[in-house]
Amino acid sequence: RTALPSSALKLSPPVAVSAHRTPKDEVISATSKAVVAGPVLRAISVLRNWIGPRARSEEGRHAQAYATTSDAAAGPIRPALRVGGGGLAAALRRWSDGTPSRGAPSPIDPAHANGSTRYRLKTLWPSGRPPTMFNRMSTLLILGAGYTAAAIAGRLRADGWTVLGTTRDPAKAEALADAGITPVVLAEGDPAGLLTEALDGTTHWLAGAAPGLDGDPFLAGFGRVLAAAPSPAWIGYLSTTGVYGDVGGAWIDETAPLAATSDRGRNRIAAERAWSDLGAARGVPVALFRLAGIYGPGRSALEQVLGGRARRIVKPGHVFNRIHVEDIADAVAAAARGRIGGAFNLADDEPAESAAVLAYAADLLGRPPPPALPYDPDALSPMARSFYAELKRIDNAKAKRELGLGPRYPTYREGLKAGLDRPA
Repeated sequence: RTALPSSALKLSPPVAVSAHRTPKDEVISATSKAVVAGPVLRAISVLRNWIGPRARSEEGRHAQAYATTSDAAAGPIRPALRVGGGGLAAALRRWSDGTPSRGAPSPIDPAHANGSTRYRLKTLWPSGRPPTMFNRMSTLLILGAGYTAAAIAGRLRADGWTVLGTTRDPAKAEALADAGITPVVLAEGDPAGLLTEALDGTTHWLAGAAPGLDGDPFLAGFGRVLAAAPSPAWIGYLSTTGVYGDVGGAWIDETAPLAATSDRGRNRIAAERAWSDLGAARGVPVALFRLAGIYGPGRSALEQVLGGRARRIVKPGHVFNRIHVEDIADAVAAAARGRIGGAFNLADDEPAESAAVLAYAADLLGRPPPPALPYDPDALSPMARSFYAELKRIDNAKAKRELGLGPRYPTYREGLKAGLDRPA
């Protein structure tokens, strides 16, 4: 047996892997070290350098299962989260002999039978076994899974990630499940308890719910739950370019002052700061994604024209950037994989007038453009009025440089043409 080198006691990068490693041979990364301290941290560092190529990182000890009910009266679909355990030594034993974690749910688990309600449990893990310290995949929890969630989940699931998403609407649970997202319905019962279990089994968080007067809804409503949860490896927050306010049409990057003129923009600034403070307090990188006008399948000028809802308001010189949902997914996935923090403008390359975009969409559909309407602020809703009151051009160079943003759809033209080929 080879003696442990003295460097094995240092928190150094993983050692080089032998050419004779087996398919299980992987190196314990910094993720497992991030959730322990003191002697345990030192022990894992030693094991990493000694066992090194034999183990895959991740600090997890949880099994998750997607539960559906056979009794329609029992309520909406909701996830059932079971917890495994046993500590480091038990994890090593399970890894060595191939046995599943203690507390793993069986395909039909009688422990979840309650009265007339029976739950069919389907493991979320491709291996068919719950995760242990050495085989757990990265898991993203989307706090407020909205329009962008499906595209983001698609990127990460292709890399073997598991994605969960919260919703307050039970009717949206099925759509999330269809997109490969485990729904976490926070509508009734014990939402705080359910969110606690979901957070306890995830490695990455992504928040995007619109803030209100009380701030971010998750920080305001579940602040204690988030504070008590194990620290994730990364936090992302979906914000808006509205945080910059009106700059008279100038090009601006992430260093521009945050000077929102609308209540929505000011609420987003407050939410950005709150999530950044949470990450800083826990030593976790936080990525702030400042999104331009989002569009994509089912949510673009094409649908507005087809549905007869297009209002082609003409305000000469008023331009704004857009961002396709697929480009958002590319950037968010890149930041999550690399645990990259900082502020990023996610926008296309060409700010354009709204009237021009609608006219182009109508042309693609072979229809006449909607009638032009002169800009009249008194005839607009408060939200539309605040939109037309601001003028800025968004510089996306940082996202291109650090996140590899293409973008796939550099202008609205490419995005709308793709929408014709792939309807919602």
